[in-house]
Amino acid sequence: MSAKKLPGMALGRSLLRFLAMLPMAVPGLVLGLGVCVLFQSSGPIRCMAGMAAWAWMVLCCIAHFYTTAHLTAATALKQLDGEFEAVAASLKVPFWVTWWRVSLPVCLPALVDVARFLFVSAMTTLSALIFIMTPEHSLAAVSIITMDDAGDTAAAAAMATLVVLSSAGLSLLLSLLERLLGRRNQRWRKPG
Repeated sequence: MSAKKLPGMALGRSLLRFLAMLPMAVPGLVLGLGVCVLFQSSGPIRCMAGMAAWAWMVLCCIAHFYTTAHLTAATALKQLDGEFEAVAASLKVPFWVTWWRVSLPVCLPALVDVARFLFVSAMTTLSALIFIMTPEHSLAAVSIITMDDAGDTAAAAAMATLVVLSSAGLSLLLSLLERLLGRRNQRWRKPG
């Protein structure tokens, strides 16, 4: 976030930026092992060990790929003029109303891109999730490797095709959603 968005919060911005960049420095393998160690630990985290495996997988993917998503969202917010907040404050408009009516519609293309990136990355990742998956909650990417190792190349190719089609299908749906919402919220971008 820029200094205009959070005046007087230099330490908070620095800490947030550090925490946002940290996942890029942690390999996925280490992240997955860390979650496994959390399952084995005692203390307040132990109560979260009963959480569903798919929920841990989702949290792990978001943590693992958060840096790129954060940088995309921060860049979109930096493109906004700082005067929006000043005008809203002078008109006594609450921050959340300004965010809902101005910031969110302007940043919508970036948010759709973030969703697309997180989905496609999660569909193809192995490193962080290999230690978290259970027999009931396996990964398509792991199934592809397992089938190929077992000599079932046709099934592995079919599963790989399904992963590609799922990613392409969601990308297409998000593009359509972006275009639909863009017509309503992004009219100011079109010339004349």
